Amino acid sequence: MQAHLQRAKLPISDYVNDTKGVTENVPRLLAAMQFIALGDSTTSGALDLVCQFARTKQYLATMTLPNDDAMVQLPGVSSDTADRLLKNKAANIKSLRDLRSLDRNSAAEALQRVLRGKKGVLDIALNHLFALPTFSVARANVYHVIDKQSGESRGHLKVSLEFQSEEALNQRKIRRDSDASTFTLVLLVGSYTQGMLLAEAAVSVAKSGQGTWTVSKELEFDWKTAAADGGEDQQIVLRLLWEEIRGFDAEMIIPFM
Repeated sequence: MQAHLQRAKLPISDYVNDTKGVTENVPRLLAAMQFIALGDSTTSGALDLVCQFARTKQYLATMTLPNDDAMVQLPGVSSDTADRLLKNKAANIKSLRDLRSLDRNSAAEALQRVLRGKKGVLDIALNHLFALPTFSVARANVYHVIDKQSGESRGHLKVSLEFQSEEALNQRKIRRDSDASTFTLVLLVGSYTQGMLLAEAAVSVAKSGQGTWTVSKELEFDWKTAAADGGEDQQIVLRLLWEEIRGFDAEMIIPFM
């Protein structure tokens, strides 16, 4: 897997065939591991564990290693390029998120300082950068209801997400992308103190999407478990992670209403 993610040249054809077999089976292995983890969600730290599955999928989708900067997922941007950009005081960019928050002209100016190659390389990197969808949590409300028949107290988290993408992703020019037509944003709700997993959901975002749009999602969880582990201020944790994009993960602490 390390050789695959680093695009290392393998010495014999047997290794090439073995690598192909391993990479084809890793998604199934991850799915099985995640299934087991979700079945044990009330364990302390289950939230962190399930988050690691999404992060592992990020490495596979972007063909990067954990110690690589998230900027190397941009076509034409190497570790050396990313390092020079981060160290450039004039650019004042600390992360891929900072670069994506700039307007196109400012981002082009920052990348032009460190990219070595023809203008086409810069254009492809910029197109990929602004095809990466960003999101913000416009609203997040927590409430609970009591089932009249069972008497069970269920918590609900209503989340309104605002997405923005300026370009449609041209996959023909970016070999490392999968054939899937969508990105997947995973929403995970955990207890505040011990990090037990309370709920999970996913939102699909078309890679061809452009503009700004809003998606609403509601997650249901066990209210008593959340309240018992909500800490002094009675809170829950919401984490949002892309499965195919690095550098844009987010976390919110949400108080009970």
